[in-house]
Amino acid sequence: MADLETALRECGLRDGMVISNHHHLRDGDKVALMALEAAARIGVKDLIWFPSASFPSQKSAIELMEKGVIHHIEGSMNGPLGDYCTQGKMRGMGVLRSHGGRYQAIQDGEVHVDIAVIAARPPIFSATRMARMANQPAARSVLRWPIRPTPTA
Repeated sequence: MADLETALRECGLRDGMVISNHHHLRDGDKVALMALEAAARIGVKDLIWFPSASFPSQKSAIELMEKGVIHHIEGSMNGPLGDYCTQGKMRGMGVLRSHGGRYQAIQDGEVHVDIAVIAARPPIFSATRMARMANQPAARSVLRWPIRPTPTA
């Protein structure tokens, strides 16, 4: 696919969906914001962001909440995002979930992830194969967006 925006369109991203990402890049994660910003360009609103964790580097998600792209967050909310949510500024009800609590919510069917965007390197497995490996129903779409190292000077 040409870009992440095209990939999200192809996955059928629309208002109110649950979009998820994993925090394996920690405070250097740009993939989650790239996906949420692409959703904003598409014009999608009221997403539920379901990260395994959020970090201070993702504070620009606050602007996306204020614009209505993100309705609320269900997951770990740290730094500026945690402050924003604690102050009651988020439109929806934030749900603080531990890493294990997030897994439990998916397993119990409390939350269904519509699209998961995960930074990965090849090989890339299909959502169906990943679900078979985990013995769980597949999310509607799983995107693994390649990370290209930033050249150093």
